[in-house]
Amino acid sequence: MKTHPYGPSRPAHRRRGFTLVELLVVVAIIGVLSTLVAGAVGGVRESARRAQCATRLRGLALGVRLWADEHRGQLPRSSHSAAAYRERGWGREILPYLGRPANPKTAEWREILGTELRCPKHEPTQPTHWSYGMNVYFELNPDFDDYAGSPQTWRGFANLPRPTRTVLLAELSGGGADHVMAHFWAPGANPTEMDEHRHGGRVAFAFCDGHVEWLSIRQIYDPARGVDRWHPDGG
Repeated sequence: MKTHPYGPSRPAHRRRGFTLVELLVVVAIIGVLSTLVAGAVGGVRESARRAQCATRLRGLALGVRLWADEHRGQLPRSSHSAAAYRERGWGREILPYLGRPANPKTAEWREILGTELRCPKHEPTQPTHWSYGMNVYFELNPDFDDYAGSPQTWRGFANLPRPTRTVLLAELSGGGADHVMAHFWAPGANPTEMDEHRHGGRVAFAFCDGHVEWLSIRQIYDPARGVDRWHPDGG
């Protein structure tokens, strides 16, 4: 009988498969990793949309300022008063400063409504809904409007006492309006024209000097604390 040179031969051990417990542990680890990866990807996506929203709002504010520079410093009107003065709303007036034609065809106007004039996180119920609106204080007329400070008007940038603290444009919650009627808000009211939930408790605001901030609605409007950054005189 031949023997193995290194001793008697032994039967090879059969490879043991995974037990049920081991498989469950692996599945649990994969699940945890998937959750972490999904959370990280979601956070990056949210940051990107937030940055894109701020960029679009900043571009619109710049367009308004450039338009004003060519119109004796006065601001374009919103649908609150544009038709009464036979003018177009600010969104159409500033199109050339956004690299768009001054009189876009219907298809291109809808595209603009879905890009330059819309937050990437805004899912409106109608394709014509805007994401951004102008502060209506800049077009109030003491002959027709009832507001604090009447008959003072703030039609131009030169008339603004606090441009760095006065809201020019704001992100809207939805609807077809292109403006914010802050002069109608009653003290203690909770403004519904903006949505704090879209970006986790903050809203994008562009101020008259062109900068953009993410703030809560209460930081912009809280009469109990004497805060009203819509009113050009500070409330």
